Amino acid sequence: MALTKVSYSMITGAVANVLDFGATGDGTTNDTAAIQAAIDHIDTLGNGAVYLPAGTYKLTSALLVPYGVSIFGAGSTASILSCLNCDGLNFDSASYDGGNMFYSDFGITSHAGTTGNWAGVVSILPSGGTFGVDSRDGLYFYRLRIFDLNQAFIFNATWESHINECRVFRCNQAVSLGNYAMLFRITDCNFTYEGGWATGSADKRCVELLGTVTEGAMIRGCQLYGFPTALFVGNATFAIFNDNDLYGTNYGVNLVGAANTGMSIQNNYFEISADNAIGIQGGIQNTEISNLVEVVNNVFISAGGVTGTRGISVGTSLGTFQWNWRIRDNHFLGIQTADIQVFNAKNVIISGNRFDSTAPTNNITIVGGSAPYDSNYVMNNRLAKGISAEAADVADGRVMFYHNIISGVQTFGEVIFDEIKSTGNIYTHYDASFVNTAANFDVNYVLPDTSMHLVTAYMETATNTHLGPGVYAVVRQGTSSTVATITAFAGMTVTVTGAYKLNFANATGSNGIIKVSLTKTMIP
Repeated sequence: MALTKVSYSMITGAVANVLDFGATGDGTTNDTAAIQAAIDHIDTLGNGAVYLPAGTYKLTSALLVPYGVSIFGAGSTASILSCLNCDGLNFDSASYDGGNMFYSDFGITSHAGTTGNWAGVVSILPSGGTFGVDSRDGLYFYRLRIFDLNQAFIFNATWESHINECRVFRCNQAVSLGNYAMLFRITDCNFTYEGGWATGSADKRCVELLGTVTEGAMIRGCQLYGFPTALFVGNATFAIFNDNDLYGTNYGVNLVGAANTGMSIQNNYFEISADNAIGIQGGIQNTEISNLVEVVNNVFISAGGVTGTRGISVGTSLGTFQWNWRIRDNHFLGIQTADIQVFNAKNVIISGNRFDSTAPTNNITIVGGSAPYDSNYVMNNRLAKGISAEAADVADGRVMFYHNIISGVQTFGEVIFDEIKSTGNIYTHYDASFVNTAANFDVNYVLPDTSMHLVTAYMETATNTHLGPGVYAVVRQGTSSTVATITAFAGMTVTVTGAYKLNFANATGSNGIIKVSLTKTMIP
């Protein structure tokens, strides 16, 4: 009786072992056709899995993976797809819905002699397809190891997929989510730059969100380290970036698009340790839908030996408005230039943060703003240094300050204003300014409501300033010509009503410093 050799892969419903289809895994034989044959075999069965035993499998063209076919290996350091001038896995040959396939426990890398722009995994719009109509979904990548390629993952026209516990290194880019890359989860991954891929031209961004429609991305629990930009957001809606550890030599998170809505950036650790690096950059925006950004409970830290670092920069000095940011409960330490900078923004609320950076002149700098109903608010913060804002913005209510505790000094234009105490309805402010000979200085304080207040002001200190005849400090309400004089270290109380300005002035005298204390008590 004749005997026929039977392989495990021939059993109905069994996993297809690529060795049974002629693959060698010796690192030199071209195994592309054999592995593709195993994939096609499972495809004819309708669904199933392909197994890559330990070995290095040379590829000369990408493996085309259809619906229903999963692939797994013996471990990401044991089973390796070695790609010679080609991508690794390609999912662009079909459009389908309701997928739930897994790809796990193998590695993808470049073969010796490879140059150019190749990627480990590609799932993009099928040829001749239409965005929003043709796509695939349910791709689950688990414990993959991708290295020495231009890009690791490229997606568009792909929905409801998950990258979990993957390791990417020596690539120019870890993940690119393009148009209609929807409802992606990237969790518990380790992405490190390590110099990238020298012959590839992809933008050096660890993760990028670029599509006209890119919605519901979640990046959580990952390490994004060493890339010039850790997270680049061109366009995204309702994206979550939480619980990550990241270091970007230019940007941690760079928001540059005109449709970034509903961004949540929470519980991350930003290491800002390259010259001029920025933890979070919010660039030029021009429509209100481009906002709703929450930055909550993050740590921004800069190590020694670097210069020009900034924690958060919202807007640009030349750009249109950024709107509706909420920056709260964050901690800043060791930042060099400014912990938070805000340019030409409106309805930005900075609250409950702790600023321990001592290198900046001011921890917070706000330039420009909008009408009072879209004011920017700085409140309930604890600062090591001060806050800088334009005097005109403060006077007109575009920037409002409440209950900030500051141990240094705070600048309004050319005037230093330091709020150090806030208890109930009693507010104490200290103002100090360099005063030139025969020159005035004004501190404009806008009362936050229309209630009547008693305001007590007095000279606290006067350093190198002559306090003889003709030298005095005055306080008046709004533009009133009535002047109440404060003599040296003597208190004076006036009654004011409504949102009016209080102006302090030193009329004449020698160069020096005058420090004035203002206490405001609401009248019941």
